[in-house]
Amino acid sequence: PAREKREITKEEERRIVEALKEAPEWMRDSFMIAMKQGCRLKEVQVPVERVDLEHDTIRFLGKGGRMHEAPLHRDVRPIAEKAMREGRSSLVKLPGNASKQWCQFFDDLGMPDLSFHCTRVTVVTRLAMYAICRACVGVGTCDLPQTESA
Repeated sequence: PAREKREITKEEERRIVEALKEAPEWMRDSFMIAMKQGCRLKEVQVPVERVDLEHDTIRFLGKGGRMHEAPLHRDVRPIAEKAMREGRSSLVKLPGNASKQWCQFFDDLGMPDLSFHCTRVTVVTRLAMYAICRACVGVGTCDLPQTESA
């Protein structure tokens, strides 16, 4: 059955990051890229030539073959630099069963309702909350919980 796509809480994120210390590099890097750039699992395999370190940009090939350029998050930059140094063709090389491995990882953490796509939901939700809170500052009131910027 399909898993619900919901936001990852800050506590869950902390537990995931801690558990990823013992996980394969592709999992650590794909989670970091997704949580900082808001991309899909397939998109973490961005070719290194689509990363411009001079201008701090990254280009993703999204759904429908559309190219999307975004600022390169400072926490993703070391992953890109390492991939370039090592002569890799992409930032992350996913195994054929990456999605299944992520589901197993979340199950093992006692978070069976999470899927990798929840990273994207989390980024979008936090950005929206950040924008709303920023707008509230302009009128001097905000009843929403404060969140860290993505």
